[in-house]
Amino acid sequence: MAEFPPSEALDTAAYTERLGKLAAKRKSIAPTKPAASSAVSNGSKLLAGVDGRSATFRRYRDLVSLLVVQAYGGEVTEAQLQLVRRAASISAWCEAQETRMALDLDVDMAKYSTIANTLRRLLTDIGLTKMPEKQLTVDGYLASKKAAQS
Repeated sequence: MAEFPPSEALDTAAYTERLGKLAAKRKSIAPTKPAASSAVSNGSKLLAGVDGRSATFRRYRDLVSLLVVQAYGGEVTEAQLQLVRRAASISAWCEAQETRMALDLDVDMAKYSTIANTLRRLLTDIGLTKMPEKQLTVDGYLASKKAAQS
């Protein structure tokens, strides 16, 4: 798999701290001892069984952090975090496919377009693709009326 270009270093301490607080607030159906919680649940790991040194993982982690901040300002519920994690995974996969295309390697375009559309729907669900409505000013309205009359 092609390596991603280096991304800007992000301070993910706030995200990690929030994830830990979220895990502490969770109420489970059957209470568990703190030692019995998974590393993902208690916030010490983003993905189980991944050491976090690969370029792909670092990009995934950066995307999760960015999306959490952009969509929710850093405060997320578990459900919101799950959507963000899916969007970050799909984004990282799409970027890998784009790298393959740039290197003139084969890419399954049907699969790529299906997954890119899934990403679009996920981003819409978490509120990141809605464009602000263009505000029409009085001057803009009068200018458009004048242009329409000429």
